Amino acid sequence: MADINDGPGVTHVMPGPYTLPFEDDYFDLVISGQTLEHVKNPFRSVAEMKRVLKKGSPIVLIAPSSGPTHDNPDCWRFQRDSFQAIAEEVGLATVRDWIDYTAPDERSRKWADHVFIGKK
Repeated sequence: MADINDGPGVTHVMPGPYTLPFEDDYFDLVISGQTLEHVKNPFRSVAEMKRVLKKGSPIVLIAPSSGPTHDNPDCWRFQRDSFQAIAEEVGLATVRDWIDYTAPDERSRKWADHVFIGKK
């Protein structure tokens, strides 16, 4: 797992907020969960994720579309068209895109996670 800060489970510390320490076309799958709401420029972050993804491989993005402010910074909530806009800007094809209003517990439902599955 790559992160801008070292910590438990982090295997690769990023040299900058928009730079992953991997070669182009390196991964068969990229998953970003509950991170993009804390990134000042999610377009740049997703473009960098796409760079390290092999052609034809999937990317999964999950971020809240609602919910209270948490952590610092907390910049975004990803509404219905958010991931489509990012996908168009960085050149990802959409496979599936939805907001989950049906989480089984109240704690999860408050976030109404927006889930995007795309392909490079």
